[in-house]
Amino acid sequence: MLYWHADQQLTVHQNNRYRWLNLGQTVQTVMDLGNPARPVLPHLHAMLMALYLRPEPRSVLELGLGGGALCRWFAHQPEPPAYHCIEYSDPIIHCFHEYFNPDALAPHLQKADAKLAIRQHQHQDLLLVDLFGEGRQPEFLSRSEFYHHCLESLSPDGVLVVNLLSHSQLQINHIRQKLAILSGQAVQLIHVPGYHNHLLLASPAGLPPLRYCSELEDFAAQHGLNLEALRVID
Repeated sequence: MLYWHADQQLTVHQNNRYRWLNLGQTVQTVMDLGNPARPVLPHLHAMLMALYLRPEPRSVLELGLGGGALCRWFAHQPEPPAYHCIEYSDPIIHCFHEYFNPDALAPHLQKADAKLAIRQHQHQDLLLVDLFGEGRQPEFLSRSEFYHHCLESLSPDGVLVVNLLSHSQLQINHIRQKLAILSGQAVQLIHVPGYHNHLLLASPAGLPPLRYCSELEDFAAQHGLNLEALRVID
């Protein structure tokens, strides 16, 4: 154990290969010490498949920093986009800089409540929502108002990706329906096999179906992503 914050049940651990951050009993992020830019947890591979649908985003906004896995990944792309992250927790921000930022990156981090701060952002090509704390996801992830502001923050062809850690298929379907009504477009649902993660992908411009094909395989290989980390649900 490298770090312990009792009030938020936050710990950082390390072995010979990995460093990881726990929130309570949940492993929130894992960093490969030999290749810090490589996404380790499967749901990150699934989230980054959004780049197949919205290639070469100029601006990326992430709600929820965690251990900064997506921040590190984008920073090591050939043409990194403008990256901005909203994170409320001071201990999380401290742990990122102290334990999960080996290259001393200086991303644009905003300490704020995501449900309020999202209203300040516009023209985002990619919005990644990956929020978790206090042993569960925030209650506002079930509210239409929050998703309205998320969609309002996108560029005309921007993509919203929401990571839901839910045991309830009814809740997931309910949020998917909300997003479909708000965006006026079909919403794609991706499940991460072996995990409770479900990803919702929405765009005001609509999205082509995410289907296995040679182009998708080439994209995954080029970006170091694992196609086995996702299962598209119609």
